[in-house]
Amino acid sequence: MGKTPSTTPDRRVGLLDAALANFVRFGFRKTSMDDVARDAGISRQALYAHFADKEELFRQAMRHGLDVAMTAVDVALADESVEMDVRLVRAVDAWLGRHLDRQGTDGSDLGEAARVLLGTLFADYGAIFVKKITRALAESPLAIVCKETKTTPQQFAETLLSCGLGWKHRARSRAEFVAQIEVAVRLMTPKARNR
Repeated sequence: MGKTPSTTPDRRVGLLDAALANFVRFGFRKTSMDDVARDAGISRQALYAHFADKEELFRQAMRHGLDVAMTAVDVALADESVEMDVRLVRAVDAWLGRHLDRQGTDGSDLGEAARVLLGTLFADYGAIFVKKITRALAESPLAIVCKETKTTPQQFAETLLSCGLGWKHRARSRAEFVAQIEVAVRLMTPKARNR
């Protein structure tokens, strides 16, 4: 673990945001501690006072990014001012689409770095995402649609996640990703429109 100098939570969030942006844009190998420090507005030595090495910074930045995304998922699912189908699209976008417009061409090594350095972190958060979608569906009018189509809310959630993961890698932009998730939700909830 890195050293833990006294710092404000806002400062730490700023460091993690800068690191996450660099990792997403340039990938693990091409992101340097100098890049992150420069973008965070601190010296490289000050960054090392917070994180022992790039691997620790990567782990903490990825966990931070997942926590931020999960909070956005909660906000999307709780927004009762819109129908559940809209909430589902927003939740999938918050979970999977959030970095699509920020990805650079050099982020191809992120998957390998994540497998090596993060273990099951992404899978663990993915399971939490499925549980949240499952619960939201089970507590909504779409539970009736699930019953009528002989599927469970969990099957719906898992299918929606799989669709989102597929489009995350195919979409050329976040707008295209969202449009395709809207199509998926419409296809999965046709009877809900007639209620």
